[in-house]
Amino acid sequence: MKSLLKELNSGKIEISEGGIILPKSKIEIGGYFTTDVNGEDVQKHKNIVVDEGLIYVINTSLAAVAQQASWFVGIFQNNYTPVPADTAALFPGAGVANEINAEYTEGTRPAYTPNVTNLTNVSNSSVPATFTINAAVSAYGAFLVSDSVKTGTTGVLCAASKFTAVRNLVNADVLNVSYQLTIADA
Repeated sequence: MKSLLKELNSGKIEISEGGIILPKSKIEIGGYFTTDVNGEDVQKHKNIVVDEGLIYVINTSLAAVAQQASWFVGIFQNNYTPVPADTAALFPGAGVANEINAEYTEGTRPAYTPNVTNLTNVSNSSVPATFTINAAVSAYGAFLVSDSVKTGTTGVLCAASKFTAVRNLVNADVLNVSYQLTIADA
């Protein structure tokens, strides 16, 4: 466990098509968000599993740290590219990602409901997070966080993605967002 954290914190990682590789440990971690608007125009967006998310995964998997009970999906409106140092405490804020909140009708961030799997990945593709838009807004990206409160800044930020192309949404659009995380032998 300590060797995984040390390798992660050392910065001796490799970037791959699928995410990051910890070469000494031979582990690859990566993921992507998939979006559609009104069931059409499906797009796949590479993400970053931020440092806070990587440390959470390692600690809950091997160090017996308690898991978060639930995860939630948020969307943001700033033309912002997520970076490894992003955290739940700062990411949703207006100065960084500027989370979209008043422009969709759901009262909280939609829940991330993962499929049960025996594979090396987890996804909510069977039950994507749904955002029912009530005002024109441009969505630049999505994120996965353990806090359900719109614009909330507690919990753990796991992953975030700037969309391949901005999603210009209007009243009555439905944006569906799914997220897949893979951890595999490199």
